[in-house]
Amino acid sequence: MKDIVVLKDPEIIRIVVEDTRVKILNILRIRPMTISEIAKALGKNVSTIYRHIKKLESLGLVEVVGERRTGHQPEKIYGRTATTFLLAPDSMMENRALSEFTRVIMDEVFHALKSMGYGVEDRRKIEVLFHRMHSRAVSRFDTFEGNLSWNALWRLFPLLFLLEAKEEEIQDIRSLITPP
Repeated sequence: MKDIVVLKDPEIIRIVVEDTRVKILNILRIRPMTISEIAKALGKNVSTIYRHIKKLESLGLVEVVGERRTGHQPEKIYGRTATTFLLAPDSMMENRALSEFTRVIMDEVFHALKSMGYGVEDRRKIEVLFHRMHSRAVSRFDTFEGNLSWNALWRLFPLLFLLEAKEEEIQDIRSLITPP
């Protein structure tokens, strides 16, 4: 399994950000599972999960990693092909599905900021700045070769974010988000 895969193709990203597929990829982050285990965990029927798994498999995002026998029936066990899938942000704003996916994530981010006591002055301007800064940080992974653990990525990404940010962008963010 690769550590990081950067997804750039807008069509692939559009397919990946569908709600059930995001949930499947998230649950497979915990451990590889059979289609019936995924269906049970997500409260979906097996045929629905099968369709989504086959689509993710055709894109190279999940793969068969083993097999388990349940009674007389063998069941394939599916796992992710990468620990982390980074979505190339340049294509994030071009597609309605991608924009919606980004909006949902940013809703979570702003909710978290507010629950921590931060004030948000101009959400749209913050989103545009964040997108620009995020794009430059992700672009650095184009030249990355090697393995990187999730914990290392967790620490590297904010550092890249800061290193790639322009001073005025950081000042703008600080002026638009007030501390508790």
